[in-house]
Parts: sequence; structure tokens; C-alpha cells
Amino acid sequence: MLKTSSRSKTEDRGMGPAAWPLLIIMLLMLALSIASVQVVSWTRAYAGGLAIWVAAESRAAFELDEYEEGGGEAAYQRFRRELAVPLEMGKARVTLQGAQPDIDFARRSFLAGRIPPDDVSGLVNMFVYFRHHSLMMRAVEIWTQADGYVLEQQRIGNELHEEYAKPVPDRTRLASLAVQADGVQARITPLVKDFGDTVGKAARQLVSLLMIVMPLIAAAMVAIGVAVFRVLGRRAERAALELRELTGRLEHQATHDSLTGLANRRRFEALLGAAIDERQRSGHEAALLYFDLDQFKVVNDSCGHAAGDELIRQIAWRVQRMAGDASTMGRLGGDEFGLLLPGANRDAALALAEQIREQIAEQRFYWNGKAFAVGASIGALVLDEGVASVAEALSAADQACYIAKDNGRNRVQLYHPDDRDLQQRRGWKLHWVERLQAALDSDGFELVAQGNQAAGAPGASQPHAGTHAQALRAVAAHEW
Repeated sequence: MLKTSSRSKTEDRGMGPAAWPLLIIMLLMLALSIASVQVVSWTRAYAGGLAIWVAAESRAAFELDEYEEGGGEAAYQRFRRELAVPLEMGKARVTLQGAQPDIDFARRSFLAGRIPPDDVSGLVNMFVYFRHHSLMMRAVEIWTQADGYVLEQQRIGNELHEEYAKPVPDRTRLASLAVQADGVQARITPLVKDFGDTVGKAARQLVSLLMIVMPLIAAAMVAIGVAVFRVLGRRAERAALELRELTGRLEHQATHDSLTGLANRRRFEALLGAAIDERQRSGHEAALLYFDLDQFKVVNDSCGHAAGDELIRQIAWRVQRMAGDASTMGRLGGDEFGLLLPGANRDAALALAEQIREQIAEQRFYWNGKAFAVGASIGALVLDEGVASVAEALSAADQACYIAKDNGRNRVQLYHPDDRDLQQRRGWKLHWVERLQAALDSDGFELVAQGNQAAGAPGASQPHAGTHAQALRAVAAHEW
């Protein structure tokens, strides 16, 4: 009995050292599993943060465009609110790049940048622990470049605001700032895609690493290893799938209008350029329709932006259905649209333009018990050998659209280079531009005043009469 008891105790003691490696392997696998899930979660947090950054920056660019066109203070304030999101994220990046990062300040900045609270720790940890990884360094470099362009947007917005605050804004300066804003936005778009690709590559590398390491560890303890590997594999695959879907959504956002889902101006111009090249190379026919809504401002001013947005969505949906899948419709401005018609000749383009005009004219837009009649002025352009560039095509179609407006609205106008109305319109614009520029160069403007007097019976006494005047600035008569 004593020998048996002694042998049992020896066997019990012998099981301890044998169990430790298994326990260590289990703990190592558990730790690796937790770390892997955390890192993948951090990567997803970066992808989510990118989506927030892109959405806010795109809205800021849109509001800046609106402010450039109209100078409305509300658009400027919306621009500042949206631009504050990437600016706050940039502050977090700067402090995390420092020798002694202020983690609390970075967290507050991410929260101010609309990052969900659950994702803030992931962003901070990913930055702190992987800041020297090659892909992370590349992502931060892209982020830094994009923040530089955001600061450029802020500068342009401030200068636009200063210009509009003047009694007489300098239109040349406003146009120059608008061109600068478009250039900045054009440089931001590829950086967004590059950042998404870099984060996606990092996630794929992490997944690949898990696929290699986990089976090796699982070999030491097959049952536990295989089970954990399958769990992590599924999680990694889901993370990779979500990241691919997010990248696809970001690419779609970069090339499509957020309100209507139509191609945005940059995407539409690229497709129009391809159609022009194809026409010159192979002779395939194509046409361009350019139109805007005649009553959009009435709806927007009387019912607000929400009504205007809904009208834009309805028109986009209706016209896109009529045009079919072979065509490409894009939103080029507030209420301006382009329709690219591959394979369409002059007669087909005009017939479709007339159908679109009739459909829009027959539509009634209802909002809060109010009904609005809507019309469209459409400019049509055949992409023949005389159209050499995207700028020429859009300019010609736009001029035809404005001739349709000048001729009474709600009509279709085909562009002809020798059109008399078009030549008169060009001459009129050139005439006034030259005269105004000449007056500016020769200091030909004069300050005059027009007295304000209360209406009353003739000869009645008017207190303080003649003490009020309205200042006017006019070009001297001899200049004309």
C-alpha cells in the first residue's frame, strides 16, 4: 500500500512538468488570439476613421463650392464645421508623432473629429505600437500630405470669406481661389485611395501572418490549435471582406455624387474624355446633353435645402431611368447635369433630350402641401471631329443650355458653332468684360449719391430732408 501510494505521488508530480508546455501553448495561443483580434480591430478602426475623414472632407469641398458660387454665410459656416473633422484628426496625428505623445489630447481630438468612442483606443494603439512599421509609416505619410491640403482648403475658405466681406468682391480673385480649391480637391482624391490601399495591404499582411503562425502553434496542441485557428481565420476573413467592401465604398464615394449616386464631375469628365478619344480614334458616334432645372432656385428658396435636395434626387432618378444603362449621367453642379450618350447621333440625342424635357415639364414636385412646376433647359452637343477636348465639349453644351434659357427656358437647343444667338451672346459677354476691365484700368468708376426723401404731399415739410443718401458706384458716362 505504501509503495502504491508513493508511485501515485510520483506520477502526479510527473504530470506537472508535462502539463506546463501544454498550458504555455494554450496561454500563448490565447494571447496571440487576443492580440490578433485587437490588431484587426485597430485596422478596422483606421478604415472607419478614413471613411469619416473622406465624408467630412467631401462635404467641406461641396460647401466650399457652394460658397464660391454664391457667397452665402450659411455655406461658409457649414464648410468650417465639416472641415473641422479632418483638422481635429490632424491634431491627433501631430501629437502622436511627437517624441512624448499626449495621449489624452489625441483622444479628445479624435472624439472632436467624430470618431466613435469605441474606435478611439484602436486608433491610438495602432499609431503608438506600429508607428515604425513600413506600411504604417507610409499611411502616416499619406495622412500628413492630405492634412496639408486640408490646411490649404482652410486658407482658401478664409480668403474667400475675406473677399466676400468686402463691399465689392474682386471677381478675378474669387475665380482664382475657386481654381485653387478645385486643384486641392483633385490632389486629395488619389491620396485617399492610396491610404485605403495601404491600410488594406496592412490588414492582408496581418491575415497572412496569422495563417502561417497559427497552424504552427496548433501543431503542438492539435485539438485546441485547430479550433482557435478556425475562429481566428473566420474573423480575419470577415475583417478582410469588410475592408474590401469599405475600400469599394470609398472608391465609389470618390467618383460619385453623395446626394444622387450619379457620377460626380471628375468622373463624368473622365468618361467624356474617353468618349472624345474614342470618337477621334474610331469614329464612333456620341453626344452630350447638358441641362439644369429652371425652377430649382424657387423650390430651394421657398422650401429650404431639404426640398431642393429631394427635387434633385427625383430628377436624377427619372432621367437616369429614361436614358438607360448604356448612357452615363453625372451631376456637374448644384442643379446642373450632364448626360453622355455613346453611339447616339444628332437625331437620337435631340429626340431623347426632348423626351427628357417633356417628362420633367410634366412632373409636379410636392413639398409640405405645396406644388411646384419644374422645367429644364437642355443644351445638346454632337461629339464630332470639331470637339477636341473635355473643356470644349462642356463649354459648348453649357452655352447651348444658356441659349435655351435666354430663349424662354424649358426647351432644347442644339449647339452650332456658327449659331447667331451664340455669337451674339459671346460678343455681349466679351463687350462687357472689355468695358469693365477698361474702366478698372483707367479708374473710370465714379462715386455718386442718390438722395432719399420720404414720400408726402408736395411742399410738405420734411424733417431732416436731404440728410440721407444712397451711395452708388457707377462707371463714368464718358467711358461708354
